[in-house]
Amino acid sequence: MKFKYRRLVFISVFLFVLTALLSARAQSDVIVNDPEVRAGVLPNGLHYYVRSNPKPADRAELRLVIRAGSVLEDEDQRGLAHFLEHMLFNGTESYPANELIDILESFGMEFGPDINAYTSFDQTVYQLTVSTDDEKQFALGLDVLKEWAFKAALTEEEFEKERGVVLEEWRGGRGADARMMDQEFPVLFAGSRYAERLPIGDVEIIQHAPVEALRRFYRDWYRPDLMAVIAVGDFNTDETVEMIRERFGGHPNPKDPRDRTEYSIPGHDETLVKVVTDPEATQTSAQIYTKYEAKISVYREDIKRDLAEQLFSVMFNQRMSEIARREDAPFLYGYGFTTSYTDKTSLSGLAAGVSEDSVLSGMEALISEAERVQTYGFLASELERAKRDVYSSFENYWKQRYDLESSTFVQPLINAFL
Repeated sequence: MKFKYRRLVFISVFLFVLTALLSARAQSDVIVNDPEVRAGVLPNGLHYYVRSNPKPADRAELRLVIRAGSVLEDEDQRGLAHFLEHMLFNGTESYPANELIDILESFGMEFGPDINAYTSFDQTVYQLTVSTDDEKQFALGLDVLKEWAFKAALTEEEFEKERGVVLEEWRGGRGADARMMDQEFPVLFAGSRYAERLPIGDVEIIQHAPVEALRRFYRDWYRPDLMAVIAVGDFNTDETVEMIRERFGGHPNPKDPRDRTEYSIPGHDETLVKVVTDPEATQTSAQIYTKYEAKISVYREDIKRDLAEQLFSVMFNQRMSEIARREDAPFLYGYGFTTSYTDKTSLSGLAAGVSEDSVLSGMEALISEAERVQTYGFLASELERAKRDVYSSFENYWKQRYDLESSTFVQPLINAFL
């Protein structure tokens, strides 16, 4: 997909200028996968990723990843993907609500929706940390993931009890930053289904939706061919793979499954401007965004591109730090960044913390410095310093590769599935 050139500006608490770039993927050698990861697909389409790792000892990270989020909600389900995440902690067929709470507490960790799970536009992820020294607890952790995947109770009684919790979260329990992002997303994703399917949902639907609408989302999208089980920890890989096969391999997909539509995010020619505020916001900032088609690092040339972007960020951020230290600095801080909120679009940009009366001057300073770099580039000394910094970080990572904790490996495996 190609994007037209466009800009977007948010002013006051957040200010964005959104432009389009085209990205091209180089066709060269494919990056070699981690040989320590055992990956496979069960006959029902469920993926698994298993990696043995000794740190920390006697612990394992478990994840159930669903390739379904708020963008797949029907019109009468807006907010129910996130509501469903809550409901899975309210009991399953084998573990009623109170018993499930006791099980999670026995793992010695905080638990609950938004702690052990999250819902985004394209995915929902459930996460547990369990003991592997206790074989029963490890097996129980996988059993809980299986129950969440296929055997959620979703009773009307628990649904009505949880409705108030979700409504309170919608009304303000998430904090200023999250509420402001809810204002930004419709502009960032203008013209797409993503702009109409925020994970937090629609308050009217959350207030009045019947439990059957939530059950329908569970039936349609919580199915093996849209799932992955990830296990990383201090365990035997062969035994763990077999445990996953035993628990997850016997569950069929629906006879007539719904198509999982891939929704695009169109470009736009005009400059989009949005003022985003919240009464609990503690600072004012300006951000200049560049939006482009999401890039996946599959080839060696992609890694070269990623390294070039990293070097650019290091050099640009060093300049921003130097400017912020000036006596007449136009902003309190400044930096470059790259982020992504959907599977379709990546966002790179510049940001600055500013005072309320210097939003425009802060933005102008960011643009001026970006134009200076575009025109004159960086000094050779800046590049050499950035290369030393990046090389040093990779060197340190390599030296510590046998001491990395299991949680370090989880997100790359989630990304590999999605």
